[in-house]
Amino acid sequence: MGEKCVAAHQQDREDCAWLWYNRDIFSGNPSLQHLLDTYEPKLSEEEQSYLENEVTHLCSILNDHDVVIKKDFTKEAWDYMRDNKFFSMKIPKEYGGLGFSTHAVSCVLTKLATQCFDANATVAVPNSLGPGELLARY
Repeated sequence: MGEKCVAAHQQDREDCAWLWYNRDIFSGNPSLQHLLDTYEPKLSEEEQSYLENEVTHLCSILNDHDVVIKKDFTKEAWDYMRDNKFFSMKIPKEYGGLGFSTHAVSCVLTKLATQCFDANATVAVPNSLGPGELLARY
């Protein structure tokens, strides 16, 4: 129960940070320094492990040149992305996703972009604010 409370508290902190920052933006008076002083993005152990293991492995089986020439990923890459839930990182665990934070998804996408931009885009779309958030909320 302790870990769950800490995770919930961290999520509340992140949500509050974005609420006040959005308020500042829409009021016409955003403070980037206040955001930097208040928001401290951190990956959970699970998110860090996924980045170091699953994402690193996916990068190792991708070849950007081949993807561009063939206009498709290998079957191995498609299967690996599907089997390791690259398309449902933002979906809560109770619905079969990974339940990752926005920061974690951003880290995954950043790492993928260094290896294969098409993989970055392919993973980004189902985890974007649109599909991922809508499925989670409604």
